[in-house]
Amino acid sequence: MLKKLRRLAVLITAAAALPLAVPGPSAQAVFPPCPRYLSIADYRANEGPDVSGAAAIFTFTITSTGCGYPGGVDYSTIEGTATWGDFTPTGGSISFAAGDMSPRTIAVAVSPDSTRERDEDFTVKICHPTSGGIQFTRAVAQGTIINDDVGELKEPGWPHIELKCSENPSTIVR
Repeated sequence: MLKKLRRLAVLITAAAALPLAVPGPSAQAVFPPCPRYLSIADYRANEGPDVSGAAAIFTFTITSTGCGYPGGVDYSTIEGTATWGDFTPTGGSISFAAGDMSPRTIAVAVSPDSTRERDEDFTVKICHPTSGGIQFTRAVAQGTIINDDVGELKEPGWPHIELKCSENPSTIVR
């Protein structure tokens, strides 16, 4: 009996992720009130280089909970104490198929240097959901570049430039 109940729960969960069709001349998908919730996690690591001499790659993970409605989001990096010389700015879009709850990742290359400085940070922001079935539980993540250099501590004046998610995800706007 317990096995049958589990199977029924799996079938109901899978069916809840699919849109309902509204009959009529302008048939469209209607989503029940159970959104997909997205959350992006912070990432912190040494600035690098890694053992092969390549730049460090910071991998931000977006997790998905709730119902598995289809849709997508845009993402963009934002300077903090780390500027574009410290990491490669990036932006784009991530999509989710109906029922697909697997995590997504955003990779940001961090440029190593040989200057001793304080730890630096930048932000990755997810925005512009393409479906009303997508909501954010956490839309902003911090990337912390941990200094791994030796020598005299450099104390620069830090600019703070915020990037906005643009209408075109391949365009980064200051």
